[in-house]
Amino acid sequence: MSAPSGLHANPSRTCKKPSYKGLSISCSAPKIVRDVSLDKHVVKQSRIRFVQKLKTLLLSKPKHYIPLHILSKCRSYLSLTKPCSIRSMIYRYPSIFEIFPMPTPPSPLNATKPYYQLCVRLTPAAAALAAQELRLQSEISTDLANKLQKLLMLSSHRRLVLSKLVHLAPDLGLPANFRSRLCNDHPDRFRTVDTSYGRALELVSWDEQLAIPLPTPKVSRELIVDRPLRFKQLTLRKGLNLKRRHRDFLVKFGDLPDVCPYNTCLEEFAKESVEAEKRACAVVREVLGMAVEKRTLIDHLTHFRKEFGLPNKLRGMIIRHPELFYVSLKGLRDSVFLVEGI
Repeated sequence: MSAPSGLHANPSRTCKKPSYKGLSISCSAPKIVRDVSLDKHVVKQSRIRFVQKLKTLLLSKPKHYIPLHILSKCRSYLSLTKPCSIRSMIYRYPSIFEIFPMPTPPSPLNATKPYYQLCVRLTPAAAALAAQELRLQSEISTDLANKLQKLLMLSSHRRLVLSKLVHLAPDLGLPANFRSRLCNDHPDRFRTVDTSYGRALELVSWDEQLAIPLPTPKVSRELIVDRPLRFKQLTLRKGLNLKRRHRDFLVKFGDLPDVCPYNTCLEEFAKESVEAEKRACAVVREVLGMAVEKRTLIDHLTHFRKEFGLPNKLRGMIIRHPELFYVSLKGLRDSVFLVEGI
């Protein structure tokens, strides 16, 4: 796929390859040690996922309501499995959703009797909060546009399919109408184009000020004496014990030169090499750093494996680096947190 027209190649992408002699990925993923507080947070978010998705669906409609018979076709999007009914789920949240009858025009077969269909909408209080949220998102539209531009700058072809971005948008704090409003409000940054994979967002301009990766997290150690440590140490979460071989690998991995994910691409490194893993970790850090809660689902990252140059065994790579990421097994799908953002 060719580079987007009108976008000049970034000269800094042709950079010197760092040296990784004598280091290979030879350790397997460790056993996950639970973090109770983060797991509780994931469980709480899982319980309100239905609320968030139905709210997004309602706000995407012009009149902000949906007939129940149409909503029944959205079970997969709402993550509802049988025998749980949509109506019973709606009744669980009476302060957020309400079901009401909507009259419909009479049909030729039933012209004498009025016909009503049941619909769902937000309650007045919930609708007011949703409007307030949209106003706040409008006030920070520049920051949200920066996130979209950075994501496009991370991608190999400077182009991301919108149907994939929809999955990641809530974690980034993007509004439900980001495709029609945010994308169109910044034509100098990106534009929507048709591709063989569907409608996509394409980068228009490169911004060097945005192409600055997250700084390496600083580790503060309280030393008894004011002198450098004799041996390299690895700072991990409390209760996390790794095999010596794995610890040695992570210590050496951390000592390697940083790889800028904006100025390097996957083709510069050998497949499944430590160079590629260094860059992949940097990409995941960037995406999680943009997230509101510094977390997302691993499945959401998996959608962008090809676009971001991530490995096929992405979950294994993330678990292999507990110094950078924490994986929670709670909920229907695994979540990943950025450790430095916790």
